[in-house]
Amino acid sequence: MIATCKENAVGIYRTFTGSGSDIYKFSEIGQAIEGTFVELRKTAFKFPNLILMVSGKETTVSMSTGMMNCLEEAFGPVETIPVGVGIRFEFTGLGKAKPGQQPFKRFTLGVDESTVPESLQLGGHAPAAADDEVPF
Repeated sequence: MIATCKENAVGIYRTFTGSGSDIYKFSEIGQAIEGTFVELRKTAFKFPNLILMVSGKETTVSMSTGMMNCLEEAFGPVETIPVGVGIRFEFTGLGKAKPGQQPFKRFTLGVDESTVPESLQLGGHAPAAADDEVPF
């Protein structure tokens, strides 16, 4: 499943290493991060951090409105994202800037459907009942 989303680029990304986790920074168009979902970790900011396992190491992605919307569109409430799902965010371009603001960043969200449990249908909804399960 691929979802296109956008985000406000207001300097929320920074790069440093510490506490056993790298914080990923999107700085160039075409840049992507792909890994296995570990958790959403609460922060002092509005949105949690997305924690992915990338090449055997935890990597933190600071979330924004657009990225959260993409995850919610794919999975429903973000609290229900199953551990182990393959996720890929790619920085695909910049949107139009409003006067006095930086342009928002556009992202594409990819989900490795082979890692999504059968009990969860992408799009945030439970799988439809089979014809023989309909009560009438």
